[in-house]
Amino acid sequence: MTAIQFFGRVDPKMRFIGPEFTGSAKTMGMALAGNGCLYCCPFHHPRVLKIDPENATVTEIGPEYIGFSKWWGICSHSNGKLYCAPNARLTYLEIDPATDTMTEINSVYDLARGISFHPNGKLYSWRSGGGGDSDRNQLIEFDPISLQINLVGESDLSNVPGGFFRTTILGKDNRIYNSVGNKRRIYRYDPASDTTEIFNTEDIGGNNSHWGMCLAADNENIYYANHIDGNMLTWYDTNGVKGVASGYQAYSPGANNFAITPAPDGNLFCAPANSPFVIRHKTIDGIDSPFGFNMGTTGEKYTSIKCAGNGKLYLAPYNMPRVLEIYGIGEFTSFSQVYGFDPITNEPTIYMRGL
Repeated sequence: MTAIQFFGRVDPKMRFIGPEFTGSAKTMGMALAGNGCLYCCPFHHPRVLKIDPENATVTEIGPEYIGFSKWWGICSHSNGKLYCAPNARLTYLEIDPATDTMTEINSVYDLARGISFHPNGKLYSWRSGGGGDSDRNQLIEFDPISLQINLVGESDLSNVPGGFFRTTILGKDNRIYNSVGNKRRIYRYDPASDTTEIFNTEDIGGNNSHWGMCLAADNENIYYANHIDGNMLTWYDTNGVKGVASGYQAYSPGANNFAITPAPDGNLFCAPANSPFVIRHKTIDGIDSPFGFNMGTTGEKYTSIKCAGNGKLYLAPYNMPRVLEIYGIGEFTSFSQVYGFDPITNEPTIYMRGL
């Protein structure tokens, strides 16, 4: 790995924690559980990674699951358990944080792209587009209580160029949004009416330009971390009006960012793909800038970034060998803000989302 370089500060406010893990494409998503620990969805890696923020430890838990691209995305349910969405493996992986035990639940549908909890108690995953059977443009609806699994939404989205969805989140309006991949559009699904619509009418960018997706700290905008064709963040407000950040030029060609999350200080942080730096987006002026130290030329470093109840950010490794911790960026006022469920209504807050 390239020698660590600080970017304009003595304390980079970042450090690696836990042991080194071998292999590529280790994880695809991360979620915070009610016990205060973060759990990483196993993609190529054979086991679930558990991050304990209080003790700054990372451990492998559960049995070994052999295979590649097994699950894509993980989220918490109001029943206290976590669920990984089926990609190449035709099962949901249920994780019980109370015992750190796992159960596989059969699914008849694969190719999920992220997973998100909805206030109706069901979990939703956009399926990958790109041709083939038409239901790959629909969503998988999964009820962890009744174990019913259905396809919902419209299947014919072929009028828009491109093919692949990337992730799934719950919007402020209780609709399910996807990041567009090379479809260049934002789709949203309304479970109440079982309808799908195109949210924006303007091309976001070129192929695979947006991968990461999140709700902003102000609970109004949907932000994207530009992946391949763009160097800066793009966002849309609730009316579909587009905005683009300024100030940051890419330090490497190709894929720059994978994911994005709100931080306690009100700004947004991106998980770097090929970018050597974590990118911080200042919501007050829309300016992007490098944060922390130079992590070198490893490609597709981290696929997920989430906040824990201690006010720190954690990045789940994809091709990097270790978990990355970001500290010194303030604290949220309550754990429930980050965990994602309102302690009184048990409904999801803005931090409840999938990949």
